[in-house]
Amino acid sequence: MKKQTFKRGSHKDIGLFILAHILSFPFIALLKIVPAWLFIPCLVAMHIGIALFLLSKRNFEASEIDIRLHLKTVYILLALYLPLLLYRLMSAIFPYDVQPTYLAITTAVLTLFITIVSVLNIAALTRKLA
Repeated sequence: MKKQTFKRGSHKDIGLFILAHILSFPFIALLKIVPAWLFIPCLVAMHIGIALFLLSKRNFEASEIDIRLHLKTVYILLALYLPLLLYRLMSAIFPYDVQPTYLAITTAVLTLFITIVSVLNIAALTRKLA
């Protein structure tokens, strides 16, 4: 088996990129289902993950490694959660009930899809750096 070696400075950068995935996507999913008292901690964790994406982008650019395609994938995956977040927000503003079954099933399916695409995105970036 061939030992993987990465380009200069990329161990920390790929670690940040993976940590950003781990913090961002699960906490976005949790925002839709947690009780109100856990909403703010989940929101903070999600934003820390997004900040880590930006930090890893800056570090990769400083190393002259192009990750635009991988970041575009991340941005699209983040945007997929927007309709569910809007649904939850509108239910707080306007007097209608959230359909918990609909929300839970949709969130679970979307999270599974995003997890699969995230793993593929990280694997593709890792191969690119090898």
